[in-house]
Amino acid sequence: MKLTIFIGGLSGGGAERVVCNLANYLTEHGHVIEILTMSDEPASYELDKSIKRISLLYHTENYGFIYNSFIRLMRLRKYMKVSDTEEYLVMLPVTIALLLSQKKTTKAPIIVSERCDPAHRPKLFQIFLTHMMKKASGFVFQTEEAKEWYAQYLSNMDYKIIPNSVDISQLGVGCVDSEKRKSIVGVGRLTGQKRFDLLIKAFAKVHNLHKDYQLTIYGEGELRSELEEMICRLKLDDYVFLPGYINNVAEKLASASIFVLSSDFEGMPNALIEAMALGLPCIATDCPVNGPRSLIEDGVNGILINTGDEDLLVKAILCLIEDKYLAEKIGENAMKIRYVLSPEIIYGKWNEFLESRIRLKRE
Repeated sequence: MKLTIFIGGLSGGGAERVVCNLANYLTEHGHVIEILTMSDEPASYELDKSIKRISLLYHTENYGFIYNSFIRLMRLRKYMKVSDTEEYLVMLPVTIALLLSQKKTTKAPIIVSERCDPAHRPKLFQIFLTHMMKKASGFVFQTEEAKEWYAQYLSNMDYKIIPNSVDISQLGVGCVDSEKRKSIVGVGRLTGQKRFDLLIKAFAKVHNLHKDYQLTIYGEGELRSELEEMICRLKLDDYVFLPGYINNVAEKLASASIFVLSSDFEGMPNALIEAMALGLPCIATDCPVNGPRSLIEDGVNGILINTGDEDLLVKAILCLIEDKYLAEKIGENAMKIRYVLSPEIIYGKWNEFLESRIRLKRE
């Protein structure tokens, strides 16, 4: 099988990690993989040397939005006309819409993978994207809820629900450190979606009762200044830290006491999966499109709370701090996810589904 994967870029992010890991897996299993990206920014994750990467625009050509968009479109059309790829896999809304808009230029099937909550996109873009989806040959969703959102627009969908994987060997740590710091950790882009403002306000209340605990949020984004102002206003400068994006976040998770995902919506959160695989007791909002719910059995291998509920978040954090036995049991149960979501199982499902589309085309 020769497969082209199309995505915006390969720098950071959960979808970008999935693309790199999937490409490596498929290459190891004898397939020829090309990765097509909108820009040429360096990849944050290692790629097999045999994987060819093609960028539609280079950083030296940045002459404005209209020019950039035109050049990308022309180069995409040219690629699709001359490429001998047998199948396309596309992730993320802009690249999905762009590739499907050029479906007439290729006979290769296009597989679309939804990675987040489509209901949180602008209404006009939702309508446009769901209309374009009719040109796809197959779909990969992370959760049943994400599939159901598209089902109201599309009939006779050929789809597969495949969660993200976790490879404990790639995390660089074997298990949670025996000497855990009194640290609560969050991971993600500093954007409104992640609701780190909620986490910081909840921590302020926890801090009043447990002044030996700290909160660290790893990630970068446009809300940094706003969050820093909040930290200062709450007089938490010595207890809440925003170190930015780091490559070795698993090492930091391994020595923490609690992981919190406070988002209003998510796809399948890689940071939550990794924290669970490392054996951390985790708290997550029960947010659309049911990514956390598909991972966590409340009270067994994690704690689920309502989105935006500061009081419940405070209560959950205090519960894990003050009930060491519960925290330990939840962490032990969470660690089992490393077997359920092993790369061989998850990427094997990808391989099977992608190959089945090829077989249908050949018949």
